[in-house]
Amino acid sequence: MENKNQVFDGIYLPYIVKWGKITSWLAILISFGPALVLAVVYGIIPPVSAIITAFIAMASADGFHNR
Repeated sequence: MENKNQVFDGIYLPYIVKWGKITSWLAILISFGPALVLAVVYGIIPPVSAIITAFIAMASADGFHNR
């Protein structure tokens, strides 16, 4: 039983946490996709305050998730 706990704590858990952080930050970056499409394709630039608000919302959700 001790060996299973060592594998879980020493190998499995760090692996899951690493990939969870990577995918969470990737989701934050992808969330800026619509703003970039509006700016590049259509020439419409969203207000900076809206972009900052969206980033804060996503980053805080990610921060609480990865505690």
